[in-house]
Amino acid sequence: MFTLKRHYKGLETEVAGLQFENPVGLCGPRAKASYLSGSGLGFLSLTPDYNNILGWLSALSSVRKDSTLPAVRLCKDISHSFALVYDFAGFIIIDPDNNEGIGAPDLADIHMLLDEILDLRLCYEGYTPILLNIPEGLSREEMDSCLDYCQLSGVNGFATGSLSTLSAVLEKTRSRMGVLYSARSQEDAAQALRQGAALVELSGSVLQARQLLRTLEKQAKKQK
Repeated sequence: MFTLKRHYKGLETEVAGLQFENPVGLCGPRAKASYLSGSGLGFLSLTPDYNNILGWLSALSSVRKDSTLPAVRLCKDISHSFALVYDFAGFIIIDPDNNEGIGAPDLADIHMLLDEILDLRLCYEGYTPILLNIPEGLSREEMDSCLDYCQLSGVNGFATGSLSTLSAVLEKTRSRMGVLYSARSQEDAAQALRQGAALVELSGSVLQARQLLRTLEKQAKKQK
């Protein structure tokens, strides 16, 4: 367990109105989020543990106490889960690719889901940013249509694990909306940041994330 939080200088960033100490996050173990909260990461991305939702929410709350922003990725029973996690999440990633396990959604399904989620958000006093994970398999025309809809409806940003999709989103939105990139390695994450990603999340260890942060910190010092 980390007892001393490491601050990485020169890496502060703002995305969707949220202040991040740095742009690097981790897809953390569902039940052990509390053990990662002192790691110096900018955020921690978690998927709900539906087998122990109360314990999972407790772990999620502990992340916030250490100023690490908790992101919640919803990919199952999204509307119901949204209501459960809203008050605990720093921001929420909507992943319609796996909603209800019914396969890839079409644009109408995505728009309907977003309408429902954005209407639900109006019921809460606090304001939690929502990012849409761009579904795989969309044509460029479909993606452009989806991005237009999101910008008009109030979605705050996007997420993707594809560098080509990252480029397409940045081009379409003129880099005015932040994109979270799900990286497969430190090198992949670094490339995404150079390409314009606002945030990157790693699926590896805390050690790998901290190695990337040290590299980014050195680069930031050289640019001064």
